[in-house]
Amino acid sequence: MTRLLGSVFLQVFFLAACGGGSNPFDPDEDVTVESGGDTETVETADPTTVNSLFAFAPDEGLTLNDVEYDAANDELVVNNLPFDGPEGRYDLLQQNGNTRIFQSRRTATTGQIDHYAVFIPGDDVRAAAALGDWGDFGYGGANVKRDSYELPSGVGEYVYLGTYAGLRNKNDRTGIELVQGDARLLLDVLDLDPNGNIQGSIIGEVTGRTRTTTGGAARADLPPIVLKRVSFDNQTGTFTGGTAVTRNPRDGSDFDTGDYQGFIGGPNGNEIAASVVIEGPGEIQEVFYEELTWTNTEQVEVEIGNTGLTVIEERTTSGTISGLNAQNRDAIQEQVDQGIQLGVLGADTSDLPATAVIESSETKSTFITGDGQAREIGVIATDVVATP
Repeated sequence: MTRLLGSVFLQVFFLAACGGGSNPFDPDEDVTVESGGDTETVETADPTTVNSLFAFAPDEGLTLNDVEYDAANDELVVNNLPFDGPEGRYDLLQQNGNTRIFQSRRTATTGQIDHYAVFIPGDDVRAAAALGDWGDFGYGGANVKRDSYELPSGVGEYVYLGTYAGLRNKNDRTGIELVQGDARLLLDVLDLDPNGNIQGSIIGEVTGRTRTTTGGAARADLPPIVLKRVSFDNQTGTFTGGTAVTRNPRDGSDFDTGDYQGFIGGPNGNEIAASVVIEGPGEIQEVFYEELTWTNTEQVEVEIGNTGLTVIEERTTSGTISGLNAQNRDAIQEQVDQGIQLGVLGADTSDLPATAVIESSETKSTFITGDGQAREIGVIATDVVATP
């Protein structure tokens, strides 16, 4: 392994050197968006700079190119999302822990498409995502910012803990869901060894993904997001092109797939911020159900041949009944499609013989996915855990 000598500290002048007032990327043609009789143009030039990283892909509706928190008014100012109001000002809707949730302003003639944003402030980093309720994936985006950067000095391996906040919608209906979770990132500064400016390793996960509608109605929990290994640029502390997935633990197949990117920030690299964009089934729920095995022993009168004589025989029958079966599967699927969190489905014993004996009871589970596709745009803000 090779240690990176010294550390790189990015000040405001680096911003000017790496983009500042000019864009280092070739701009595409701007896109004109129509809604009813109105039109609005969204810019397609990538706004990313060394200290402000955007999940920006205009051909996928990720057009957000600036977001700032107005602390004096407790408002979020968002740019380049169509029909979120001419000033792009979002008002505080609620606060969930460290996450502030904002909603766009609507008047009789402006802001006609509701937009929502999540914002996680840190000491040196800030993370935000925004999304409009278009009835399909529509327009949105994510941004992480920092004030400075320095690689951490010390043992070389670090744990970062923090918050995940996301916005989730579907490609065939209206409705935005607010997603919350716990983020855990691991940073190894030393391995992999440098290859030019690229070195080290970052992996992570988002667990405890709960969600509600914007009106506060709870929906079924979502599986963890796995953030696969990615290296970072040792000159800027930036990592891009990381793979993000949710997985079926039964067979290791992926439910959602997407990517993540971000950067190390703060004095001594004490914070990491990232954005995550994933897409997959409209619904994913692990459904638990009861499975019972039973036996029944009874005395049966049996005729011997055609003699008219009978004897009493003891006969035993057995079987299995399940809380998830062909009779209720369609009803369960419908509830999963609606995002309803299901409890354990009990096995129906009403048709068993009165003398039947339950031999065993087991709780099993299976994953059921819903129709359509969902996309989630989220952000992570974490702080380093103190090294013992």
